Amino acid sequence: EFRRVLFRSCRRNGETIHISEIMPICYEKHSELQPEFRQLRARLVYRGDACRTEKGVKATYREVKSLPAMVHSINIVFFYGMRPGNVVQISDAIKAYLQAPLKTTVPTWAIIPKVVWRDEWHSRFRKVACPLDRALYGHQTAGDDWFDYFDNTLVTKMKGKRIEQFPSVWWFKDWEVLVATYVDDVIAAGPEQGVAKFWETVRSHVSFDDVTVPGRYLGRDHLVVELNKGKKVFMSMPD
Repeated sequence: EFRRVLFRSCRRNGETIHISEIMPICYEKHSELQPEFRQLRARLVYRGDACRTEKGVKATYREVKSLPAMVHSINIVFFYGMRPGNVVQISDAIKAYLQAPLKTTVPTWAIIPKVVWRDEWHSRFRKVACPLDRALYGHQTAGDDWFDYFDNTLVTKMKGKRIEQFPSVWWFKDWEVLVATYVDDVIAAGPEQGVAKFWETVRSHVSFDDVTVPGRYLGRDHLVVELNKGKKVFMSMPD
């Protein structure tokens, strides 16, 4: 009934919209590891697969184009971090997609699940919906919107240069820092002062978790050691 009323109103007013539910999900992070390393997580996602227009037909979206860094690109950043005087560090953007605006040209609505309703809503409403203006995970263009937001930050605001034929890799000439990202997991390598300046600057635009040395990154374990002839990184992915 809720959708029928909304759809009739949109058609009557000549409006085009997209609408779908927000769905809560639970999952176990690092499920491939021993029990003591596993974490139970929960998140809210947009059901882009079930999104409909005001006519009740399946919504269509613009073509997506972003590509995360490939494994060989990540390895190049590690290799650069092994040079004398260089360091390699990682961090992940906090609730990355929600930091980016949803760039759809069609007004998009989200039906809010009752698990996150305010107490007073239960006695007043049968369904609650709101405009969706953030790139919530699950929307078909959310990944592109986050990438464009982050790429614009690095290129426009921080003067980074995209590396041709290496998606999601940037070079910062002034700091001599090489950066790659796999969605929201960012790795940076270069002179220690330059890498510190990179994190300081990027964190003034994008919220990040603590910066650490690589341990487990993208499902692969890393151990950086100092040897007589320089640094070496050991990689392991037994799972």
